[in-house]
Amino acid sequence: MIDINKITKKIYELEKSEKDEKKNEQNQAQTDQVEQTSEKVMEVESKPKTVVYETKPNVVVTMPQKPQIQTPTYERVEYVPKTDEEIEQDVTEELSAYKQNAINGIDSDYENVKSQKEQEKTVQSEKLAGGEKTVNEAYEEADKAITSDLIKRGMYDSSTNALMREKNAEDRDSALKKLSEKHASAIALIDSDIAKAEAQRQKAINDFNVTYALKYAERISKLKQQREDEIEKALKYNNEITEQEYKDVIEKEKTESKLYSEALSQKQQEMVIESKQKYEEVNSYEYRIYTILRNQLAGMSKADAYKAIHNDPTYADNLTTTYYLQLVDEFGRGQPVPDVRDNYGENLYER
Repeated sequence: MIDINKITKKIYELEKSEKDEKKNEQNQAQTDQVEQTSEKVMEVESKPKTVVYETKPNVVVTMPQKPQIQTPTYERVEYVPKTDEEIEQDVTEELSAYKQNAINGIDSDYENVKSQKEQEKTVQSEKLAGGEKTVNEAYEEADKAITSDLIKRGMYDSSTNALMREKNAEDRDSALKKLSEKHASAIALIDSDIAKAEAQRQKAINDFNVTYALKYAERISKLKQQREDEIEKALKYNNEITEQEYKDVIEKEKTESKLYSEALSQKQQEMVIESKQKYEEVNSYEYRIYTILRNQLAGMSKADAYKAIHNDPTYADNLTTTYYLQLVDEFGRGQPVPDVRDNYGENLYER
């Protein structure tokens, strides 16, 4: 049986020496493994199949997460165009004061003319009344004069009196008729002026209605064009936003892919370095165990070495399959080799 205590002591001394030389975490971990191995070796005599040395530790690889980049957010234009009816209503209200002021101006001009002409008609009526009074008074005085003259001449009862008074009455009526005709002519002229003013008013209104209709139609057309421009502007802007969002998504995917590739590349480099370090660490550790155990076998006789390699579980339990089979090939030749992996090396396949 191999002196496990001696093996443990040599391993411990070897690990302690390297720990003092390197002073790093890697050799500290190896020393911890050797210390744990020492405790397990002490149990080998009572528990032959107990694993003495820990196998190469599993490496847990945490791959980098794919980065998530937030794309910018944009606010779209929500333009609700007015209907034709709403535009027409707006223009009607917009031009309402303009229309009312124009109509009021036309009506004011007409009313001024009409008022002036009505005053002229009143003056003419007053003139007529005054003229008729003057004529009547004059002819009354003439009638009195005729009567007085005929009385003086003793002809009051003669036919001459009747003829002269009749002639006076006819002259009076003729004068009154002329006054009436003159008044009627003046009134007719005034009424003609009022009619002309009314015609001018109506013409002004008609002309304004044409102007208003053109202005109304022009304003409607302008607002409708503005509506179309706003619709096109909003559509163009929203399309640009959609295009920009698409570009942002493409750029986001490119950037994320680039960053992820760089992270993977960095991780791969780290893994290569880490794997190399782990390999060197574990391989160096296992090789030292192999060397110690081989030296022990080499110091035995061939028979003892043969028995030890096939009967002592220390070799199968504490060496990798490769190193164990190398010792079997070297010290166990010439006789059948038992399937030590079924009997001792429960962890051979795990190495």
